[in-house]
Amino acid sequence: ITKTITRPEERGEDFSKYTNEVLLEMFAKVDFKEEYKGANHENPVCIELRKAAQVLGDRHIEGEFNPSKQQWESIDKIVNQYLYFLDIPRTDDRGETTTQMIRLGHLALPSLIKDLSKEEKSYAGGVLMRMRDEKVIKSIIQKAKEIDNEKVKRRFIRLLSLMLVNTTCRV
Repeated sequence: ITKTITRPEERGEDFSKYTNEVLLEMFAKVDFKEEYKGANHENPVCIELRKAAQVLGDRHIEGEFNPSKQQWESIDKIVNQYLYFLDIPRTDDRGETTTQMIRLGHLALPSLIKDLSKEEKSYAGGVLMRMRDEKVIKSIIQKAKEIDNEKVKRRFIRLLSLMLVNTTCRV
């Protein structure tokens, strides 16, 4: 199989030129249930959302984006819309939406931890597992210490166990 490597100018518009507000607004304008209802995630809107999520996540990691309260609320709404699709049994939706939350990176972390903390079924653990790093693990430990509900606390401990087992160095 030959993999084509494209030059940056062939990948379409550079989204790093947009402000964080404009990038967040791109998500606000999208009807998620309409755009993600089928197997075609190569449509222009989904591709633009991929780029927007990556730029926002990268800026946050680089310390160039520290969201305001209102922006955190927007990010929470975005993550919750993606989490909705993890409860639908079509694998293509799950892969795309999981990857979108990973692109958002630590911006998605508070929403994912909140979702994992609810008593009902949560798919956030699978996303957190793929995002695992020191900050994610420390955030999960901190939240686990605060939880009173034993069932939810066990979910956190189980996830931490899996994370730590799967990050062990093998020689």
